[in-house]
Amino acid sequence: MDQLTIMRRANGDLFALARKGLPHLAVWPSLQSAVHYKARNPELLVFLPALVASPFGRESLAKLREQNFGLFLLAGAGSDSLRKGRKISWQELENW
Repeated sequence: MDQLTIMRRANGDLFALARKGLPHLAVWPSLQSAVHYKARNPELLVFLPALVASPFGRESLAKLREQNFGLFLLAGAGSDSLRKGRKISWQELENW
């Protein structure tokens, strides 16, 4: 079963994208997809995948939700563009 994945630096900083001038946390539909993107996007080389369901992921997302941070689900398999994807809601993330 695929698990939602985010990218983090060693210091805990998360990888975010700007969409219409606002920051959105990048979310991948699976660990495999995140690794695929990392191999094809040099800006991700200093980031490590982290599962949303992990303790780090849950804690990080709770903080971002309080800040009303946006979420951007990347396209997944067959893509490597950080522009292809769609905004998702916090409710959709919870129901994944």
